[in-house]
Amino acid sequence: MNWEIAIPVTVGSILGSFIGLKILPYIKGKWIQTLLPIIFFLLIVQVVSDLLF
Repeated sequence: MNWEIAIPVTVGSILGSFIGLKILPYIKGKWIQTLLPIIFFLLIVQVVSDLLF
């Protein structure tokens, strides 16, 4: 395990979840329905590009 990467990724995940839960009540449902597929698509593109290049 590469701890130099694992620890920051873990902290970022926890902070991102916390911030997301705090912001969620203020975001309209339509925005969430629009943003989630875009974010998922960008994450898939990132994973595929990392695998290919």
